[in-house]
Amino acid sequence: MALTRTPFRRFLRNLVLGFVNINPIAKRKISLKLSGLSRADMAKLPAPSQSGVRKQSTKSGLKLVA
Repeated sequence: MALTRTPFRRFLRNLVLGFVNINPIAKRKISLKLSGLSRADMAKLPAPSQSGVRKQSTKSGLKLVA
């Protein structure tokens, strides 16, 4: 997908990636897929807080900072 040669395919790729960039749900799902975390059993990350800093997870005891 990244190495398309025809103008139509480049346009289609840019359109799809533009949609993913403005859609937080799609962006999160693709991020988890690409990183491999979607396959892990404990891959549930806390939702980002309003201030941009993630709160401390109660299950693992680790503090995640954005």
